[in-house]
Amino acid sequence: MRRADFFAPATWADDNAADLDLGSMNPALVGSHIVIAGKAGDGYVLDAAHLGGISDLAPAFTGCRAFGAAAVADDVVYLPCSKGTAAVRIAADGSASVLWRATVSANGQPVLGAGHLWVTDWRSGTLYALDPATGAVVQQFSTGPLPHFAAPAVSGTNVVLGTMSGLASFTAQ
Repeated sequence: MRRADFFAPATWADDNAADLDLGSMNPALVGSHIVIAGKAGDGYVLDAAHLGGISDLAPAFTGCRAFGAAAVADDVVYLPCSKGTAAVRIAADGSASVLWRATVSANGQPVLGAGHLWVTDWRSGTLYALDPATGAVVQQFSTGPLPHFAAPAVSGTNVVLGTMSGLASFTAQ
């Protein structure tokens, strides 16, 4: 195996020294693009066929200190931002537009299922079901203490989530 391509912002050395690198979020494949954000709060949209190496590419969006994995539906990526989930549409040309930012502190890894976007707030011990189109809270459940990177799993209307004391199960409405 060999590395075929890579991307790093031109500020990568300073970012790395200040612990502001892109390594805190898994890359998300959105059509023919890769979306990545990191601890600095800058998000990049890259051509999956040519990542660009060390680049002075300007961030496609800002304000999302991302931790964990994103969820993707069609041309929308749902990002695990530290101040709350953000939905960003990625156009065919690679431009990005923020559709909404959650009004609650839903900062866990988002998962799509049962018609909702499921995301946790590990600080308050809450599982939220958000409307994927608007970010509005549709349902919320108290979960008790959660690990930082707890992600729900969804099958049909069943939602399960690992907590600090075991496994919790919920039913979507």
